[in-house]
Amino acid sequence: MATPELLLTDRVGRLRARVAQEGLDGLIVGAPASVFWLTGYTGSNGLCLVTPTEQVFLTDARYAGHVARIGDGWDVRITDVDLIGGDGADQ
Repeated sequence: MATPELLLTDRVGRLRARVAQEGLDGLIVGAPASVFWLTGYTGSNGLCLVTPTEQVFLTDARYAGHVARIGDGWDVRITDVDLIGGDGADQ
């Protein structure tokens, strides 16, 4: 039986291959259920950018503690702005 880490790695690998197959530069994943499916991330503010050659995970500083639990191989970047749902008026 595959471990959760191997499942996440396999999912990302298959998505990266599909992005390449479709000739896309990249794919942004922002729906919380889809972010969780790819990374295991349980916070409510995160985005994934998946390209044929890299995978980047973005969240804001409020959720920095949650990123320790995401799958291996992600380039994690912590931003200083709300990535989802905010209009920036309170920034």
